[in-house]
Amino acid sequence: SLGLKHLTKLKTSQATQNLRNIKIKHSSAFLFIMSTLKKPLCPCCFQAYAASVTAGEVPAVSDGDSMVFCGTCAPSDVEKALAKAWTGDKTVPPIVWLLTPEEIQEVTQVILTETEANLDAIAAIPLGQVTFDNTIAPLMTPPNYKTNPNVAACKFLQHCSTDSSIRDAASAAGKLFSASRVQGRMRKDVYARVKAFSESSPTLTDYQTHFVQACKEDFERAGLALPEEDAQKLKDLLEQDAAVCAEYGKNLGADATKLFFTEAELEGCSPDFIQDRLSKDQDGKCTITLKYPDIIPIGQTCQVSETRRKVAQAREGLGAYQNNLELVAQGVQLRNQIASLLGYPSWAEYICTKRMSGSYQAVDNFLTTLHIKLADAGAKDRDLLREVKKDHCQITNLEFDGKLNAWDTSFYNNILLKEKYGVDNEAIRKFFPLDHVVETTLAIYQELLGLTFRELPKGTFWSWHAEVRCFEVTDTDSSQQLGFFYLDLHPRTGKYGHAAIFHLVKHNGEQGAVDCM
Repeated sequence: SLGLKHLTKLKTSQATQNLRNIKIKHSSAFLFIMSTLKKPLCPCCFQAYAASVTAGEVPAVSDGDSMVFCGTCAPSDVEKALAKAWTGDKTVPPIVWLLTPEEIQEVTQVILTETEANLDAIAAIPLGQVTFDNTIAPLMTPPNYKTNPNVAACKFLQHCSTDSSIRDAASAAGKLFSASRVQGRMRKDVYARVKAFSESSPTLTDYQTHFVQACKEDFERAGLALPEEDAQKLKDLLEQDAAVCAEYGKNLGADATKLFFTEAELEGCSPDFIQDRLSKDQDGKCTITLKYPDIIPIGQTCQVSETRRKVAQAREGLGAYQNNLELVAQGVQLRNQIASLLGYPSWAEYICTKRMSGSYQAVDNFLTTLHIKLADAGAKDRDLLREVKKDHCQITNLEFDGKLNAWDTSFYNNILLKEKYGVDNEAIRKFFPLDHVVETTLAIYQELLGLTFRELPKGTFWSWHAEVRCFEVTDTDSSQQLGFFYLDLHPRTGKYGHAAIFHLVKHNGEQGAVDCM
């Protein structure tokens, strides 16, 4: 009946015909979708999405891999309803993305409350009665942050939402989660039960053994062996560090820097590059952001040194990304104090003891050895690029300053590749269109790792932007589902401007991992 109420708002004859053409195998899910929409679908979008729900296939109303909407209905509402309808189905990621600051705030408070209650329940277990099921298992699954899809739904959008209010709400949620995580690791009552279980000689799988040891070490690295005064100081420092990191990341994602150059100031850049950016904000000038698709071509091909310098200064200079340089300085000081309180000689040692290297000294020895082997070759390369710059300045009647500046290296390396080795990156780029590169790269990884990637049809999963793609990952030999990953490859306003992999949801016994690239 809910579905029919919405259908009455459609053009009756067309809607009736659409219904005749749709085999609804999951009528409850379909009616749920119809009941959650804020406004009805038009006939064409109705049919396309109903088909995707019932068959799990790319609807006929499509343009390549992208859904075509008529502009009448609200795609975000539809996709969200689809995601909720399939929450219990393992063929889609377990994350239902939140669309408003109010939703983010509400769910964040629920997670914080449930997390504290979970820890309280573990702490209430008598030490002599701790088991894997009542002590360790509750730390492996939601509401715990690493395995809780709702945490990703609350905080991840600070890195990629086009809505600044959602980014702010997600950033605030991230800070609250970080503070809560610090407080949880300082729970001596919970640590005592984890420690008691670890010392009871339990019979566990390799994965369970690893988790118990890692969990115990997390508590110990949080300073539970410290005197009360130092433990409180450590808690404050960790919370401050988390807040600094959150603000740093927020500044990167929210950066809206724009530089304006004339066509003459972009001499050497391709005509297509210039035309795509010309007169977008100022007549007769090209708009340049600090995103990779802008700065890399300028660094490699722009003949005007001053233009390259301005771009480099905007991205790497003292005023880049608001107060991020100050935040780095704060972070260094905070982490030095944290490491010292915990008895480590440096933050590097504190981190490396949990990594494959095992110690800072191992990393330092490795890098020192590399430096010794590569120093002479590096100096020769630097001198060669300086000579390339000198020759280029003579040819173009420019003054040679005798230096190889930071904004010179990519440009003169590009000239060296062209003139000495016959390598032209711009010419090569034409033979590697994005779609081909992505599909071939995915194919290589599938073959190399023995995995199978299945792309989910548009409209059958919920995401934060129409350009996002989603893939299910299975083991090729066993067909066991391992998780999912999102591909979000294109720059846009409000999105992080660097290459990154975000671990959205960690693996546990109930669900696979979910990452975003």
